[in-house]
Amino acid sequence: MSIASPGSLTLVDADRAFPRLAPFRRLTPLHGGSLNYVWRAEAAQGSLILKRAPPHVASVPEIALSERRLLIEARALKLFAPGAPLDFLATDAARPPHFLGFCRRAWLLAEEDLGDGPDASEVLAEGSRFSRLGTFIGLLHRVTAGDRRIARRLANPEVQRTRFESQYAHVGKFAERAGAPDASALGRVARAVGQRFLEPGRCLVMGDLWPASLLVRGGGFRIIDWELAHFGNPAQDLGHLVAHLTMWGVVKHQEEDAGEAIAGLLRAYRDVLGSFTPGLLDDEVLTDTAVHFGAELLARTWGPFAASGPLGGRAPHATSRLALEALRAPSRHVVFRALWQP
Repeated sequence: MSIASPGSLTLVDADRAFPRLAPFRRLTPLHGGSLNYVWRAEAAQGSLILKRAPPHVASVPEIALSERRLLIEARALKLFAPGAPLDFLATDAARPPHFLGFCRRAWLLAEEDLGDGPDASEVLAEGSRFSRLGTFIGLLHRVTAGDRRIARRLANPEVQRTRFESQYAHVGKFAERAGAPDASALGRVARAVGQRFLEPGRCLVMGDLWPASLLVRGGGFRIIDWELAHFGNPAQDLGHLVAHLTMWGVVKHQEEDAGEAIAGLLRAYRDVLGSFTPGLLDDEVLTDTAVHFGAELLARTWGPFAASGPLGGRAPHATSRLALEALRAPSRHVVFRALWQP
């Protein structure tokens, strides 16, 4: 979920933005994320979620971020509605929340309330869930690959530029803080991949796959917070989620469980795409996946998002070591061997 700002939304604001959902009776600020302000709202049809995007990262105001990210999320959610191109992907195994409304004037999004409860960090030992998630991600990437209409509507270059400027461009500095003698060289590796991620994309990526966006429901997940969705590079989805599962494995002393969850996720993804699918699962994507993995680990241990990551501002040696190893030798990296081993 995202961070809330008490008092920045009123019942009158909500009624005006979404007259078909009105009247709104109660707004309760929610906490737990970083990008937007969010409330649980009681409206005529029941409980729902309202999100507002400021022109920056809500928890780090010095990082500018276009409000257009909520328009991207609205468009992404609509793709899974009945009769829409990706409706067949919305199953009990994995699906996003239902889209309820979007008000561009106020930069407000209304969506299904999926309730409170555990996220993926609480079920690291349930490998079958992550296998089903790997199938969902693989299908998402495969069926949207090369789709020009989705590419136009879901292009999110502002977010990619922000990610480049706040993460990839500073990996050398993060690596130096981690004690790497070759920090400058590692920074150049990450910067090159970040620049490649600014190029025209290959498929639709969710963009923010980490445990907080994966709510445990039934035997699967509900996938929230699609504002970083982008017609981009599959390496970002894969590297991002594996980095966060790795960190949670360290924090919870469940490294073995996390490793099995990662292996199941990646095997299921590979099975959907085949051993190698040009443009989606090739040597460049494998390399870029490992580089993003390393960059994300460093950003969450030594960078601007350290406090909001699972490590809580701590930087365990094991996590830093994994990050640096991935940046130094990303090609067919051992963490991602399930992607390329038969």
